[in-house]
Amino acid sequence: MKYLIIHKRIILLILVLVFTLSLLQYGITLYSTFYRPSAKDVTLVEGFTNVTDTNGVPLNTKDEYVILNVAHNKVLQTRSDNSIKSKFVDFSNPVIDDNMIFQIIDNGDNTQGIWNKGRKGVLGMDDANSRTYVKQPMETKSTLPSSWTWERFNIINYGPDNVVAIKSAFYKNRYYYLHSNGNTRVGQGGNWERMKFINYTAINRKRLDEYKKNNKRRQQYDDRRIAINILSRKRNENEINRKQYELDEAIVTHDNQTASNSVNTQSTIDVLKTEIGRLISNSY
Repeated sequence: MKYLIIHKRIILLILVLVFTLSLLQYGITLYSTFYRPSAKDVTLVEGFTNVTDTNGVPLNTKDEYVILNVAHNKVLQTRSDNSIKSKFVDFSNPVIDDNMIFQIIDNGDNTQGIWNKGRKGVLGMDDANSRTYVKQPMETKSTLPSSWTWERFNIINYGPDNVVAIKSAFYKNRYYYLHSNGNTRVGQGGNWERMKFINYTAINRKRLDEYKKNNKRRQQYDDRRIAINILSRKRNENEINRKQYELDEAIVTHDNQTASNSVNTQSTIDVLKTEIGRLISNSY
């Protein structure tokens, strides 16, 4: 009996050792159950210092961004149920609502929060349920509370041409990705995780510059048209004065003529009156 108990304990010890070795060997597929900067499943060092937007400009916490999924050519869009889906946008003439606009929060620990302007909250990730969501409320200029661990990310380089990925700083090798059905989910790294940050502040700045240029062109056109009208009126006034002088002379001549000689002069008077009337009409 004593040997049987010892034998069972040895078997149990072996099983524990095998399980422990399995965890060490396959731990890469697991994720942290709590947030520790020193934990092997937390990837704080990647940050977003060298990550750029589609213009090649480093990402920052001041500008607003639209997040484009490269694989499906759709932008991320938050919804009223605090889910994150997607929508196609024609960037030749983009119509962007606040639910598509994001800003980056620097948490000060090499992690970032991704704040949505429309929902006034930050993106989050629940790996166990492969769920993405928006957590509210949250101010864009604040750092995330230390207890908000599922909402911490690293925005990392993920390929050429300014392609990035939104990688969890809490879960091991977990990313935001866009499914072909238009919903965001939790991925483990692949083509559907490829994103681009489009600087919407730069787009609006360019629109404003174009508006100012077009407005300046319109103003220049209006000023020129007014100058032409003024010059035209001045010319008309000079022409009216000249015709009026000719009319006065014709009337004097007509009054001094005999009835038989006044027919031609009367015709001249009628023509001058018509021309003066036309010039006056064109001046207004």
